[in-house]
Amino acid sequence: DLQRELFNYFQGNRQFSNLPRKFKLSISAGIFDTAHAGINDLAFTPAVKAVNSKVIKGFHVFVGGGLSSQPYLAKPLDIFVRPEEVLNLAIGVATLFRDFGSRESRKKSRLKFLVEQWGAGKFKQELEKLIGPLLTRGDECTESWNAGYFYGVHQQKQAELNYVGLSVPLGRLKAEELGELADLAAKYGDSSLRTTNSKNIILAGIPKETILAFLHEPLLRKLTPFPKTFISHTISCTGKEFCNFALVETRKHALRIGHHLDQVFNQKTPVRIHITGCPNSCGQLQIADIGLRGSLSRINGQAVEGFELQIGGTLGTKPGFGTKLNGFIPAQTAPQALEHLISYFNHHKLENESFHDFVLRVGTAPLQERLNTFLALDRNEILEQPLVI
Repeated sequence: DLQRELFNYFQGNRQFSNLPRKFKLSISAGIFDTAHAGINDLAFTPAVKAVNSKVIKGFHVFVGGGLSSQPYLAKPLDIFVRPEEVLNLAIGVATLFRDFGSRESRKKSRLKFLVEQWGAGKFKQELEKLIGPLLTRGDECTESWNAGYFYGVHQQKQAELNYVGLSVPLGRLKAEELGELADLAAKYGDSSLRTTNSKNIILAGIPKETILAFLHEPLLRKLTPFPKTFISHTISCTGKEFCNFALVETRKHALRIGHHLDQVFNQKTPVRIHITGCPNSCGQLQIADIGLRGSLSRINGQAVEGFELQIGGTLGTKPGFGTKLNGFIPAQTAPQALEHLISYFNHHKLENESFHDFVLRVGTAPLQERLNTFLALDRNEILEQPLVI
């Protein structure tokens, strides 16, 4: 278990107790980039390589990803590592961060700034000075990015077993619901509860002869494996409810937006909506189809909660951050503003075209125009610049 090996080595290790700042590692073994390699300090993705006429399984390596107010996509290193080499490489990367990462400014104390300064080539050279020569890249096994969504019933590698992805709206789960889920996992599956980056839950090891009985359990009326599209693809940070950095309430608005859009559209093509309450990007708006960043503005002399928009973000084999649109959207009218954007998408997209691909094809100008039209219809004055808090 590579993740456990990495955790056990670094947890409590005084050699790395004074890193410049946080250091995020991820390992993904599947084809869907479920660990979000592009936004982690150090990431391993599945790969294969022919070595001495034998194809071996291992990982490619990415460094320097991160979001916040200065987002960077992780850069691929020309490296292939076997599973048994993962820990040593992680130690090498952490050592470079410890020894050369900036401590002069908290805003620059992330590995992404060191990688940006050095470039991927120099970073690999410095890494090999520490841990020795490394194999060059092989063939990447990541095929796409599903953003961590596994709703529905899916057959496992074991032919007689299934895993089921359940929707936990906005990741909010009550203690009694968690207890019920644990009981269901023990009754029907392998007794494990697996969380996802989309803030949902997977139950695994459910035999096919009991899957129907499982799907009829009362708890699954709420935590359904077949949820409505928008509320199940909306993510929010905790917002002002529990966070001192947040400028706006987020979960309340996220629920309003998700339910409103599900009432308006019978959507088949998912549109991922991420909401964050401040510039720190806990809601990861840069990788959303539609990202909303909390902001404040003055309207008629009153401070009003609202959002700025970014659109078209994605990860996976062709990652890219969303593009910022101009304009401040008051929180109360945000559901209608997004309705206008999604209506334009639905009427002009190609068959089976994702929102990200749609934005790449048509550009942001038509969507910005749609947003401007909406704002012109709903606001009769020019909004001031968001307040600096």
